[in-house]
Amino acid sequence: MNFFRFRITDFARVIAVTGVLAGGLAVTAPVNAATNCAAAPMINKVGRNLMAAAKSGSKSKFHSILKVYGDIPYIATRALGKYRKKVPASKRGTYNRLVGLYMAKGLAEYARKFSGRSFRIVRCNNSRVETSVQRGTRSHKIVWKLRKNSGFKIVDINVQNFWVAEALKTDLSRVMSESKGDYKALFSYLDKWSKQSW
Repeated sequence: MNFFRFRITDFARVIAVTGVLAGGLAVTAPVNAATNCAAAPMINKVGRNLMAAAKSGSKSKFHSILKVYGDIPYIATRALGKYRKKVPASKRGTYNRLVGLYMAKGLAEYARKFSGRSFRIVRCNNSRVETSVQRGTRSHKIVWKLRKNSGFKIVDINVQNFWVAEALKTDLSRVMSESKGDYKALFSYLDKWSKQSW
């Protein structure tokens, strides 16, 4: 039984639009934005690495990017909402890994269908970085929400007023609600989805 009600097509659309970073990308930034943005080097590295991952077609590279630049444990914990205590501490590593694979699969499947000509930082206050990706005559605004510990980590991405991590929080919490707090149902879904066409 599939407890997951999240509209995969919507998630795929968001990941795909975000994936314009992944092909034919020129990373640039206005001098003032780059100078005043401590997170700029990391954000630009994400763009370059996504471009390389798309060129190679390696799904594992997308996962590696998420592990390096994304705060997967933080995203995964917040996605559980009030059900976070339902996942045993001994299973948190497995849960984080499944969430990472799930997100990597979305990037790998849809990002390659998009290409961008340029990527620039428009505005930055370090915890929130607004960027613009140019595709031909069209541009897409992408906002990165960051969390700083020893360095900056991505905790959410906004494309066309759609926050990816917030959507995951809503939908994964629904999985737990409909399965009456059974984390095994969530694990089963994430595992099945991450292995499809992997």
